[in-house]
Amino acid sequence: LPSTMTDWKTWRSLHADTTVVLLTRTTDEYQREFYRDSSSFVIGVTAGPAARAWPFDQLQRTPVVNDSFHGVPLVVVFDAASHTAMVFRRETAAGAVTLHLEARGLVDSRSGAVWDPGSGQIISGGLADLAPVAGIVSYRHTWETFHPDSTYYRGDR
Repeated sequence: LPSTMTDWKTWRSLHADTTVVLLTRTTDEYQREFYRDSSSFVIGVTAGPAARAWPFDQLQRTPVVNDSFHGVPLVVVFDAASHTAMVFRRETAAGAVTLHLEARGLVDSRSGAVWDPGSGQIISGGLADLAPVAGIVSYRHTWETFHPDSTYYRGDR
């Protein structure tokens, strides 16, 4: 199932009517220091035995990545301020879109359609919402343990 690992402020902006489970006082809180080494984290997807991951340190340099995995056009979106990574299918009825980030949102280079980068919901342009993909945020070494043959996005090194 698609899930999101983010901070409370970002979650509330995406889901204003949300509810939350109150934890006991003895529960440790995750703080921003949790992400101090962004090279330790990836967001990954799987299809059967195949796997692909996008390292957070690469996503900090390139916060919108048009990619594909297992024949499916994907876009990975990263918000460095909240350390939120999301994966969406970048297919529409008009075909695969190529997205880049502007102040108004994720913009298709060809049609000019605009989507919300946090939810994938269409803002303007008449196309459908981007479908979320079940991405898994993981420590990189844990991802490699469970998916030793995973491919990785390398950016423009």
